[in-house]
Amino acid sequence: MHLRIATAMRVLGFVLGGFFALSAAIVLFVWASFDASRAGAGMAQYFHDQYQRTLHLGEEPILRMRPFPVLELRKVSLSEPGKSAPFASAERIRIKLQLIPLLLHQTVMQSIAFEKLELNLAHTPDQGWNLADLLAGGEGLQEMPWLVQLDRLDVDNAQLNLEDKATNTKLSLTELGLHTGSLRNAVPGNVQVRGVAHPAGSNEEVKLSIEAHYTLKEQLAAGQLDRLHIQFDGDTLGLKGASCNLDGNGLVWQTGGNKLNLAGASLHLRGALGEQALEFSGDLATLARDGVGLDGKDWKADLVIRKLDRETRLHADIPTLSKTPDGFQAAVFHSSVEHHSGKQSLNFKADGPMNVDFNHGVVSLPVSQGALNLESTLLRGGKANLPLKGKVVWHRAGEKQVNTIELALSLLSGKDALDLAGTLQQVWPPRGQMDVGTAHLDLDRLLTPVGLQDGLANALPALGEASLTGKLNLAQLRARGIRLNTLKGALNLDQGKLALNGLQADLYSGKLSGDLVEELGSGHFDFKGEFEQIALWPLARDLGRRLPLAGEFSGSHTLSGSFKAGQPVTASLQGAVRWKIQNGSIQGLDMARSLREFHTSIRAGKATARSSSVSENMLITAASSRFVFDNGKLVADSIVAGNDWLSLSGSGTADLNSDEIDFSLKTDILPKVATTSARDLIDLRGKPIPIRLKGKSVGPDVRFEPTLQLAASNTRKMLAPVHRVSR
Repeated sequence: MHLRIATAMRVLGFVLGGFFALSAAIVLFVWASFDASRAGAGMAQYFHDQYQRTLHLGEEPILRMRPFPVLELRKVSLSEPGKSAPFASAERIRIKLQLIPLLLHQTVMQSIAFEKLELNLAHTPDQGWNLADLLAGGEGLQEMPWLVQLDRLDVDNAQLNLEDKATNTKLSLTELGLHTGSLRNAVPGNVQVRGVAHPAGSNEEVKLSIEAHYTLKEQLAAGQLDRLHIQFDGDTLGLKGASCNLDGNGLVWQTGGNKLNLAGASLHLRGALGEQALEFSGDLATLARDGVGLDGKDWKADLVIRKLDRETRLHADIPTLSKTPDGFQAAVFHSSVEHHSGKQSLNFKADGPMNVDFNHGVVSLPVSQGALNLESTLLRGGKANLPLKGKVVWHRAGEKQVNTIELALSLLSGKDALDLAGTLQQVWPPRGQMDVGTAHLDLDRLLTPVGLQDGLANALPALGEASLTGKLNLAQLRARGIRLNTLKGALNLDQGKLALNGLQADLYSGKLSGDLVEELGSGHFDFKGEFEQIALWPLARDLGRRLPLAGEFSGSHTLSGSFKAGQPVTASLQGAVRWKIQNGSIQGLDMARSLREFHTSIRAGKATARSSSVSENMLITAASSRFVFDNGKLVADSIVAGNDWLSLSGSGTADLNSDEIDFSLKTDILPKVATTSARDLIDLRGKPIPIRLKGKSVGPDVRFEPTLQLAASNTRKMLAPVHRVSR
């Protein structure tokens, strides 16, 4: 028994010894016969002949036996086609080779591992991606000097730099790790990618994860993804704490990705945009790509933005799209926007065709049918339905330019229409050029009396980050009762300030001009300009109230104040207005009647008073003064008014909030009184009569106060400019 065991052990020893001796001989043979330098030169020649790329090896290749043959390449770089600029570089590449083929002087790569790989991927509108030639298959493709039958690909601590010159987008992926299963044709495998993304020009950082199940064909030029899952978490696209998941199924590609078929995909994104919570979801049922042409069905996208009691929902869907030589077109593109803020709501819907041209970078969206529905306490009846028509065209920019959006929209309401036309480089906050026009717009028909001021006070601050230039060209406009035949000016919105420069308005047979600047955040405004021959009587009629003066109103103004919701502008008004009136009247005051009633008291030097009515009036040839405003108060100095037989001069104050005045006037009877209907007052000539007006601005109390202190003045000098105006 012992003899048999000993014999068996000797046989086993001989077999194992022979095996190890044979293995050592094979390894020694492979190591001695394999020319690593020649192998490296062969690969360099292949990339030069096939792709016009230069493969550079910083050190001589080394073949190591561990125990299987591994070829090490150090300090490797591959150039762009026909250029010296690097496309890819690696500190070290380890290529595992199959042993048996080496004995037959054949090289078969079994796995590849990259260390400190840096890859520069770039996309241009004219040439596409700079790695497309490496993925392309088909006729004319030379066979590689080595066979590639990879069972594994490993990349550790790599960096990927992405640049899309069509959209001026740059992105870097660092700490990149990639691990795959088999990369052989028709052999299923799995891939895992981990990395950290850094968008250029920002401090954002996003952790990226990709997992997929695949089957490859034609040396990566074709294949299929049965399952794809992409996830990133971090700060990106202006979002804090963003989380995104992309899932796809049944992706089949051919000819290096020029042909694609996708059975379905979904995207979900959420994060915080400032104080707002954002959620986005997108789904598509099918996608087919042939070159730049696309076919597909049931594309849908939804975006929800929430902040406290505010919520905005955006929806878009394309039921069917068909390919064109330059992209795709859709017979119907549905879009909608819903916004709710407290008791206010907005609902926008638009339908129309869609055309996308990838080659020229154009997306066209004509709106064939649309409507804007509003619900607000600022609207008359609480609701408004505004039909919409127009067109939106997006243009991709060149390398040194930015993308632009051409916009032409019209909001309709009966015969009223608001037209917007311009070019934007950014939708929100809007940046670019925008013209605002209308042929007829009655805001009072749409808004309540306080709706316009409160609506602007609430809406304009939202444009604080906008940057817009353009023209204002409005016609037949009515707002807060005031009618304007035309309103024109240059519009400039920048750094939270709205400026209307060179403002010109035709209204009530006269003109208004000047420069208006408003700070959107605070509502503070400055308005400086001039006005000429504005007819006050029709203005008072449209305002639905009596004004103390009527006639042709001219002068200049320098005013400031604040537009605030729930507060009249007069409450914060400051500045001054210097004015004059020709061929007018003082409403609510009949000085001839008052002097007749005061006649006896005036002769006796005894104080008296009467209450005038709003129906009274006093014709004047001319009047002028300077009004100074101070937070709801008015100070009038150098008041001069008169007609053929009477002259008034003095000063006073007014409370704009209560519409009450307190004026002290010196009344002089002029020589021409003898030829007028007031000739019965001729005996009062030559004696200044102190009159005080106190109470409502129209129909105040008229008081004769003998002891009233009047500012010293030269009546002739004060009246002189009045008579020049009357001529």
